[in-house]
Parts: sequence; C-alpha cells; structure tokens
Amino acid sequence: MTRAHQWSGSQISLDEWAVAVRTGMRLMENLDMPQVHVVAPGETVYSIARLYNVPPSCLGDKNDVWDNLQPGTPLLIPNLSSPR
Repeated sequence: MTRAHQWSGSQISLDEWAVAVRTGMRLMENLDMPQVHVVAPGETVYSIARLYNVPPSCLGDKNDVWDNLQPGTPLLIPNLSSPR
C-alpha cells in the first residue's frame, strides 16, 4: 500500500489515502460495468453479436462500427436485460 501511495504522488497522508482508495473500491463493486469484448482476428460484428446474444445492429451502433474490425479493438457489449 505504501508503494502505491508513493507512486500515486498524492499529497495526503497514507492513512487518508488508504481510506479513500478502499471507499472508491467499495463503490466500484456496486457499479454495473459494461461487458467488453476484444476483437480477435477474423471476427465480425455478426459473429461477436452471436456470442453475446445481441442484435448485430445494437453492437454496431453502440461502438460506431460495422465492418473492417481491427484485431485488438475493444467493443462494449450492449446490456439488453431489463433494469433491476
């Protein structure tokens, strides 16, 4: 923890910094983060959409892509489930 505090360059004390980091981590645990898919060679919007059971148009619109996907490109997978 001490190294991370030093590396962060924070001006607050280690104790205050640790409390802030722990609080932030607890808050992030409650977030519903979007699923991400990293494009592999040969994948298409259609093939990726089938993997996640989402319409290809939704996947394309969400990421502003349709064809000519480049390997290594991260794509956000639309969450089509109803809100809790």
